[in-house]
Amino acid sequence: MTDPRARALFARRVRYIAARWSHSPALHSWEWWNEINWTPINDDALIPWLREMSAVLAEHDPYSRLRSTSGNSERSPVWALPEIDFVQDHAYTQNDLSIFLKGRYRALHETAPAKPLLMGELGNETEAPNTRRPFNWDSVHLHNSLWASLFNGFSGTGMYWWWDLLIDKQNMWPAFKGISGFVAATSQRAPLAGHQPTEVELSGAEASALALSSPNSVLLWVRADLLDVGALKQAYLDLPLEEQARPSWVPEWPVIDTAKVSLAGLAQGRTVRSVTWLDTRTGEAREVPLSAKFGGQGVLLDCPRFERDIAAIITFTAPAEHKQ
Repeated sequence: MTDPRARALFARRVRYIAARWSHSPALHSWEWWNEINWTPINDDALIPWLREMSAVLAEHDPYSRLRSTSGNSERSPVWALPEIDFVQDHAYTQNDLSIFLKGRYRALHETAPAKPLLMGELGNETEAPNTRRPFNWDSVHLHNSLWASLFNGFSGTGMYWWWDLLIDKQNMWPAFKGISGFVAATSQRAPLAGHQPTEVELSGAEASALALSSPNSVLLWVRADLLDVGALKQAYLDLPLEEQARPSWVPEWPVIDTAKVSLAGLAQGRTVRSVTWLDTRTGEAREVPLSAKFGGQGVLLDCPRFERDIAAIITFTAPAEHKQ
């Protein structure tokens, strides 16, 4: 950070790395530090170093790829630097990701409101998941990390850390099919760009909802309360001891057929043009009759029958159409 010779040597290393790998289409971005919070380096020392090395990289990377870092606090002035193109967060938590990621997004967005946010690492635990467990908690955590990140405003899905020991080794790759299908469907019906996190209310069931809204559409993710690592672990601990002694356990997913979502104020006095419900595991559209009630306070939408979670793309009529 501070020794002139060390900085000169590192600048040479940056030049070599850029010359060696910048051509590759597999390269997404440059990360200056991985979790600098585990070092004694503070922002006052880091900022001039970042500026110096960014100038070196800019000279030798002809493709001007994005640059980021990680491990700085949510209020760090590093995130506002023009040398940092996107904000990155890492989190290992068993908290409900729908709630936890909402807080993380708000704190980071306040610090760098004009920059994309990416959850660069996410996991249920920091220790290698090698021990035998009655249920694969990480399969649920992975699923929720994909959907909760997107629906809380992050610029992409959460990047699960245990890709080697879990996702690849246990073939959990199909978890990405549903979210990729959903994003593809938004490009046809309601492009994802321009949507912002917004508050919605869910009633009538033990479930919750997250939403992204634009002037013409709302994207919705409705999730049963049990579809959460903490809730599942508690359900398991509530079992009689003889059932806990079994080598495996399958949760009893509740059937939810009475959930209602209130889109108060989001329709801006217009009516719903279409509602497309999608299977969160396959990304395929589910054909269900449109069931929405309109009133002075907005739209009350009936969710179709589901067990774990379900997603929707809701489009509104244009103001001129509504007047007619």
